[in-house]
Amino acid sequence: THAGVVGQVWRGSPSRARLSLALNGIDVRPVDDRMTIAWGEPQGLYSASRDADVIDAVVVLLASDGDDIITSDADDMTRLASTMDLHIEILHP
Repeated sequence: THAGVVGQVWRGSPSRARLSLALNGIDVRPVDDRMTIAWGEPQGLYSASRDADVIDAVVVLLASDGDDIITSDADDMTRLASTMDLHIEILHP
């Protein structure tokens, strides 16, 4: 995942202590301009799934085939992954 996701989850989490423990087993990567530009390009992920936000899109840009993504936004993640021809498992929290 990336820091934007951590921020979104952190602000809405009633149990930050559990989230802190979970973060020990999660690879949190930096976001760079290449990723956000890839999302925003007219032929990029934005045009493929206009209702997905940049936070979701960058998660998919960081993913590799076979990864698991835990999300409450399964529809957007599935569309984005399909656009990138990624084979990922969507898990619900």
